Amino acid sequence: MFLGDIKPGFHPYDDPVGDAINKNLFSEQQLKSFAHSIMATKNWLKKRGIEYIYVIVPNKHSIYFDKMPEYISKLNTFSATDQLVSYLQKHTPVNLVDLRPALLEAKKKNQVYFKTDSHWNFYGTNTAQFEIMKKIGTLFPGKIKPTLLKNSQFKIVNGNERGDLSGLAKTGSKVEELAMPIFKQWCNLKPDPKYITTKNFKYFICKAQGLNTIVHGDSFFGALKPYNGRYFHRSIYLPKKTDSKIMQQKIIQEKPNIFIEEVVEKVFPVSEI
Repeated sequence: MFLGDIKPGFHPYDDPVGDAINKNLFSEQQLKSFAHSIMATKNWLKKRGIEYIYVIVPNKHSIYFDKMPEYISKLNTFSATDQLVSYLQKHTPVNLVDLRPALLEAKKKNQVYFKTDSHWNFYGTNTAQFEIMKKIGTLFPGKIKPTLLKNSQFKIVNGNERGDLSGLAKTGSKVEELAMPIFKQWCNLKPDPKYITTKNFKYFICKAQGLNTIVHGDSFFGALKPYNGRYFHRSIYLPKKTDSKIMQQKIIQEKPNIFIEEVVEKVFPVSEI
């Protein structure tokens, strides 16, 4: 199942199929403006000694285009994501993590997105966290040990929620099985007791690690938290709609080593710091 609707122009959330067929593309000015915005964020963080990681999560359509109806075909050989990645790599030094290649390869062995939900599953996030940590490892040699779990390190359990797409389609309450990661040899991730009552932000502690991070992400990063938190002494998660001034204050207050910004390709908002 996939999010639908084909509408003219570039409309965040409104036209994921148009994005999938490479109908909605950036203009040169849009790319230039985006690069200017993302560099402003990088420079603001750099002045405070913080590394910036920009992570692009692919739409389900991008990974499983082969599962879409046969009458849907691509209009161009390149996508808006292709444009953006190419432009940023050519014109900026931003630490970019494009997860599409790794997920396309991973799907040859495992299902990496839910069939009845728009989000990835834990097999998908296993691949994603490995790619993100490899990038961070190049910035902090010896501080991060990227770990890709094997299939034997997952257990299959019954799901207890209906997928968002099956809910929209009103197809009933059938749920998919979940492959849950097992972290026996990783640290015991716990909520930070100093902030246990905080509602807007989520704080986690892994005492065995040394680096700290703040993550600004959407619903896709929810399934990444069990992996991500185990790499850092403290990991803090800011909701997607966090006000930019509040976000700046939180970064200045916490002084993380790394700021991770995650976006799903169907929205591509400008950087918000």
